[in-house]
Amino acid sequence: MAPATLNVDEKQLILHAWEKVLGHQEDFGAEALERMFIVFPPTKTYFPHFDLHHDSEQIRHHGKKVVNALGEAVQHLDSLSATLSKLSDLHAYNLRVDPVNFKLLSHCFQVVLAVHLGDEYTPQVHVAFDKFLAAVSAVLAEKYR
Repeated sequence: MAPATLNVDEKQLILHAWEKVLGHQEDFGAEALERMFIVFPPTKTYFPHFDLHHDSEQIRHHGKKVVNALGEAVQHLDSLSATLSKLSDLHAYNLRVDPVNFKLLSHCFQVVLAVHLGDEYTPQVHVAFDKFLAAVSAVLAEKYR
């Protein structure tokens, strides 16, 4: 099943909320990864070479890469496949990450957004990000088929 398409209002909600993420990419990314490793321990198997302790430099660095990639996707909401093609190749062909993990990390990232955006993470923003992250996950998983 294809992810739902974002409407104009949802795109605006994502762009506006993303402004609150800017400047916090490393913190939000590290927090999302740490949350994923704690809540979904099997995801740690893809990071055997990482120091998985709280606030490790490796988690912070990778978290920033993840959130920066999402930021690139936010800037290209109408061309996610082209924007994320190289990242999709990397995860499918080199890293061989189980695509379920994209959904798990998406869930954890939404929790981080909700915590940090507070009242600004309205149900409408939540729906928009849910659709956006589902689309990102689908694009990252499309090379697996």
